[in-house]
Amino acid sequence: PRSTLFPYTTLFRSRPSGVEVVFDFSLRPVRDEHGDVVLIVPEGRDITDRKRVEQAAQHHQERYRLLFERTTDGIWLASQDGRFVDVNPAACRMLGYSHDEHVRLTVTDLIRPEDHAKLGDLMARLAAGGKVTDVWDIRRADGSYVPIELSHAFTPDGLWQANGRDITV
Repeated sequence: PRSTLFPYTTLFRSRPSGVEVVFDFSLRPVRDEHGDVVLIVPEGRDITDRKRVEQAAQHHQERYRLLFERTTDGIWLASQDGRFVDVNPAACRMLGYSHDEHVRLTVTDLIRPEDHAKLGDLMARLAAGGKVTDVWDIRRADGSYVPIELSHAFTPDGLWQANGRDITV
């Protein structure tokens, strides 16, 4: 079997330009028919572009997380069947649920029973590619309802996103 020994990644500063280049080095043993190592082949790959893409993705994810966590509007992410996937701290404060309590709930747990038909109409409009802004009475943890103006849309990966604010304040 061929396996890699001693993987090692390092950063070099190219001369004379001073550009940083990332290399991935490894030593790969070559074995004979008895499984004995007869040769070790050094390998090196320039992985600079891959590292830059990974770093850019990480920065993008960190920026998104900061926006999600610090905005004063509530943000709810749910599957298309109405199960919450994530909510931001503002949504938790607005409704009085902890994050863990909130993601155990479904959308139908939070709306008035008489609004269930309205929910079906909303989902049909979103499925047709629409973006909808409307007002819903949403149940707080204490059982009271608060009117929240919500802007709904599907995310590129198919989640239902609703951004909203309490309109009583």
